[in-house]
Amino acid sequence: MASLERDQLDYIRGNAIANKQIETLLQAKQKALKSLQNSRSIEHYKPQPKLTPSNDITINTPSKSEGLDPESYNQKFKEVIDHYNEKIAQSTKEYFSQEVNPDDLELLEQLDKEDLALLLEEDTEAVLNKQHEELTKEASAKEDREIGQDKDVFDVTMDEAQAREIFNDPDPHQEIQLHEEWEVEQGQNVDQEIYMDDAKSEGIFNGSTTIDDFSENSKDMDIDK
Repeated sequence: MASLERDQLDYIRGNAIANKQIETLLQAKQKALKSLQNSRSIEHYKPQPKLTPSNDITINTPSKSEGLDPESYNQKFKEVIDHYNEKIAQSTKEYFSQEVNPDDLELLEQLDKEDLALLLEEDTEAVLNKQHEELTKEASAKEDREIGQDKDVFDVTMDEAQAREIFNDPDPHQEIQLHEEWEVEQGQNVDQEIYMDDAKSEGIFNGSTTIDDFSENSKDMDIDK
């Protein structure tokens, strides 16, 4: 991906397109691509003879001309572009090294062969636009990755909650709280039972009204005698 400024791209283009050998390669590339396009297999319909009666439906069958099928065409198209882009890049480096300024080769190396061909075939603006699109795609892909990571963490949390709901597993914190409430309730019941037992014991062993009543009745019986 190109990372050069506008003035740097203008400098490279201005010098390179002035070279006749580079110009010849650019023209040869366009000619080769045009010739390749004409060699494609094109689908068309052959007219069928008219049927009788005239109101019958005529069905035209598709037919293909001889030539490259889409897969072969795409492969050849890529090979032609790679071949000429490589030659254009080599010629440009040689031209800068021998006739422009050898120190500018470091500047030229920052352009890959595809961006250099785009710069020479079109203009500086085309390279800048491509650079902007690639940076935008890279930023968008990074954002998607970050969102995906956050979603993975959220999904794991949701899975745990769903698992408890599906398998009726209690929440550990809720289970501890319920256990503590049960212990408090049981303690209250025990205290209440102990209190009730103490009250009964006091009535039986510590001054029962039944024994006192028996003693008083005994006194009355002695007096009658």
